[in-house]
Amino acid sequence: MLARVVELLPDDVTITTYDLTAVRYAFDVVEQPDYYYYKSRFGSAQYSESYARWIAFCYAEDREFFLKARARYYEDHR
Repeated sequence: MLARVVELLPDDVTITTYDLTAVRYAFDVVEQPDYYYYKSRFGSAQYSESYARWIAFCYAEDREFFLKARARYYEDHR
């Protein structure tokens, strides 16, 4: 997922898996089947292409998107 999101973001933006974790928890992505789903009963969860595009869209709308997600995640998990 990280590689796909990086492809969609401007070249000057650097994100890490921590940013994706922060977004996942800050926006409760696990509860959104359009973004996060299981292919099979015993497999790992998968993220959708629409989730990667949603992240890129949110960043385009708000250049502080990842900073805000990190802050929200930090507050909820400290």
